[in-house]
Amino acid sequence: MSHPIQFMFDKISSRYDFLNHFLSLGRDRIWRKKAVLKLRAVRKTQDTPIKILDLCGGTGDFAEEALRQSCSGSKALIADFSLGMIQKVIPKKISALPMQADAQILPIKTEKFDIALCGFGMRNITNLSQGLEEVLRSLKPGGHLLVLEFFAPQGLWPNFFYKVLAPLFLPAVAVLFGSQLSAYQYLVRSIKGFQNTEQFAQTCFKAGYGQVLVQPLDGGLCALVIAQKPPVEEMPWDSM
Repeated sequence: MSHPIQFMFDKISSRYDFLNHFLSLGRDRIWRKKAVLKLRAVRKTQDTPIKILDLCGGTGDFAEEALRQSCSGSKALIADFSLGMIQKVIPKKISALPMQADAQILPIKTEKFDIALCGFGMRNITNLSQGLEEVLRSLKPGGHLLVLEFFAPQGLWPNFFYKVLAPLFLPAVAVLFGSQLSAYQYLVRSIKGFQNTEQFAQTCFKAGYGQVLVQPLDGGLCALVIAQKPPVEEMPWDSM
């Protein structure tokens, strides 16, 4: 990941949670809840503790929601390249370990986690394929990656929102809250320059994931993607 982006997130870390909720009108909380519920349905969740990796985890909101919906005893690791973001995890007293780390080179053992989360962070990974492969390496066979992201707009409403409304609205927010205009310009630019959901699904397949599910949210303004690491194939004698 690039150092300018890292520096930018360090600078806005004190306002990050508030602005997420404000700019989405609170929808970000609902998106996280829906995403984890969908993952639970896909995994046919059992009442056993799991290990969770929250990649590009920011201040830990996604990990917190996943832990809330998981069996007691589940554990989470929140990894983010911004030290400013990671420092904001501690006051929340989430039952998780925060760690500064680059998503492209994770200091994590192979096949360690049952699920990996990434909320609005895939756009910030410089080498997307490498990042997806690192997550794949960290997942146990049959494990799942849950991505919540603003993908490149498709359709009339998302295109109107991101190409007309957002460029007008976000600079006004920056002025109102005395924040960095460049951060909001980057937000819009990174969305329009990112992959759409179909392209991202193909990138997941090429990285080695076996199944990929895509579900648009709020008319396509946001989308969740669930990608599974192929399970270990059962040999005939394993069932004997």
